[in-house]
Amino acid sequence: MMTTRRLKPVPIIRVREGSRTTAAHMINTMDSEVCTLHNYSGTRYIFMPELTALFEHSDLLFELAHRLDGSDAEKACRELGGRYSEELVRGQLELLRQWAAKMDRKRRKQAAQYGKVSPEAWAGGKVLNSLWMNISHDCNLRCVYCYGSGGAYGGRRKLMTVESAKRIIDYWYARADKDADEYRIVFFGGEPLMNKRVLMFSVGYINGMLGDRANVSYAMTTNGTILDDELLRLFADNDFRITISLDGDKEIQDRSRPFASGKGSSFDRIGKSVERLGGSGLPITARLTLVHEHVPKLAESVHSLWDLGISNVNFDLVSSTDDRFRVTAEDLQLLKPQLERLAREVYDNLVHRRKRYVGTLTKYAKAMHNHQYNSCVFYAKNSLMVGPDGEIYKCHRLIEDPKFHYGNIHTDIDWGRYDNDKPEPPACSACWARHLCVGCSQVNWVYRNDLNTPYDISCEFTRMVIWENLKLYATLHEKEPQLFKLAYRMG
Repeated sequence: MMTTRRLKPVPIIRVREGSRTTAAHMINTMDSEVCTLHNYSGTRYIFMPELTALFEHSDLLFELAHRLDGSDAEKACRELGGRYSEELVRGQLELLRQWAAKMDRKRRKQAAQYGKVSPEAWAGGKVLNSLWMNISHDCNLRCVYCYGSGGAYGGRRKLMTVESAKRIIDYWYARADKDADEYRIVFFGGEPLMNKRVLMFSVGYINGMLGDRANVSYAMTTNGTILDDELLRLFADNDFRITISLDGDKEIQDRSRPFASGKGSSFDRIGKSVERLGGSGLPITARLTLVHEHVPKLAESVHSLWDLGISNVNFDLVSSTDDRFRVTAEDLQLLKPQLERLAREVYDNLVHRRKRYVGTLTKYAKAMHNHQYNSCVFYAKNSLMVGPDGEIYKCHRLIEDPKFHYGNIHTDIDWGRYDNDKPEPPACSACWARHLCVGCSQVNWVYRNDLNTPYDISCEFTRMVIWENLKLYATLHEKEPQLFKLAYRMG
């Protein structure tokens, strides 16, 4: 009879039952307490949602997974005693409960940044470590599905001024956590590179303000059509993380994301930018927005972006009630085999050291591996999100709606509205993916007119993506242990 082994701090735990061989209870099934799946080589695993961990399958573990909600060890021993020794049952149940307690402590600690915060703590340098600057409410593209109304968010087109940028940065830094190891600065729009002057000023001003006291991580989402030598140096000198919004091959991109002038090819312009950025050694990620018409071409579109020279591709569903764009339940059935195909290709690319990745198919497992259980940024208190005139928001995708304005840097914040907790809707508490799914308040608002009522299509898509994350993760763990460690480390 086997002895128990200590759980390792990697969310795949191996537990053996000696020479006993028993039939599987479930195959590729799931509920709110336990899921079973096969990796690519057919090895069976158990995913326990409440523990947010994968286990190599054993019948005993499957039985115990349903006994983590308060069932006592005596009862478990009585019910399972005919098949397993009392020592084994008690030992494994205790190990699982220790792991559950550990995960609960980690989740509580990380959830603190999404819980209520006193205005004194927020303003007193105890919370903020991130600044999100919407430096441009204008765009040189007119994407057909744009949630930001061509970059202006339903208002007049405007660019942040240098004077406003300085006041915003001063306001943020006066309230920033001075003990933070790293600060994260994000530039967004509209198209942020339409405001090169403020971008360059802001980076220089922040660098001068912080000096060598802390690391600064710069990120920007851009449409990739504007680039010159000065910007290229700025990005390289400051290790910018660049995300380019790009939807597929030339035909898809130019139809979905045309220039405002109606002239020229945005795909061709982006291709030149990617070549220059890649030549500077800068990592580039593409962000693909998936609409109804292009669902059958997801895998093909990812390949097009890889071929363009972009090593990492992320994708998500469009958030639009327009029937021309909205992804349907029927579309999800077309996506399933493409997701599995892409995940298997990512595995093969990792094994053969080809730089062709899909971040969407690794990010959830990476969060699980590193015990990072995040939430929608709408509920985060550690980030200040500011528009061109100093107006304060909580979500860059809800800027257009006045209901989601919370004040400005001149009059400060309406704290009673700003400091809200994220609730857990009943539909989420009963979902096996509840601790890995980030959720999106804007998607909920678009489809349900409520920030906290999940949209079923988005939920099912997320579950499909997480499922492929877990299968890929389990395969790398079994077949490529050294590569596994590299693929899922933080950074």
